[in-house]
Amino acid sequence: MQFSDLESAKPNVCQLFNVVSLREERSLSRDSSTKHPSPGRPVDPELRDRRIAEILQVAARLFAEHGYTNTNIQSIADHLQISKGLVYRYFASKEKLFAACLEDAVNRLNETIQSSVDPSHTPLAKLSQAVLSYLIFFHDNSEVVELFIQERVFFRDHTHSTYFAHREANMEPWRELLTDLAQKGEIQDLPAEQILDHIADLLYGIIFTDRVNGRRQQPEERHVQIMNILFHGLIK
Repeated sequence: MQFSDLESAKPNVCQLFNVVSLREERSLSRDSSTKHPSPGRPVDPELRDRRIAEILQVAARLFAEHGYTNTNIQSIADHLQISKGLVYRYFASKEKLFAACLEDAVNRLNETIQSSVDPSHTPLAKLSQAVLSYLIFFHDNSEVVELFIQERVFFRDHTHSTYFAHREANMEPWRELLTDLAQKGEIQDLPAEQILDHIADLLYGIIFTDRVNGRRQQPEERHVQIMNILFHGLIK
């Protein structure tokens, strides 16, 4: 589970990869075989970012549906009705495009969680809101789990998966929250790190199992069940 202060952790996808102007895009032919045309003048960043978002959305869906090996830049370009060369202008390789899809996914997850948490609410309410937003995100974007799985299959040389690297990088606010709750006697006096690991692993296990088994339980219903078990236990 990724609980985050997003702005400090969120990478700018546009800075990670080769981004060019939309004016140049229009000049590239559908059958372009050149991956690196000469640069042109910069354009409106909003238009540029919109193009990148479109590529990431389609690429993530195709990677999830067909797998990393069976998806290529040409098929992504065909779905977008743009040239293959144009896709390469934004992303230098399929591997970098896949990496950008992963980064985009975890950034959107972090944004979803952050926007759901009301700073004026109690610590327990904040934790509950974060859990619910996590479940809603993966209910609405279940294909993202497939990308996490494929990363471990095809890129075993990566020391840490994108998901778990972001999870660890964004845990500190939640460690402080749980430590505060324990000091006030509102939860058991256990190490915050231990509590967070168990909650995060529980949630990831749920969304992973749901994806593999094709299970589709409403996130609101699942949220109530999880929170009851976490804070009321199984024993009466």
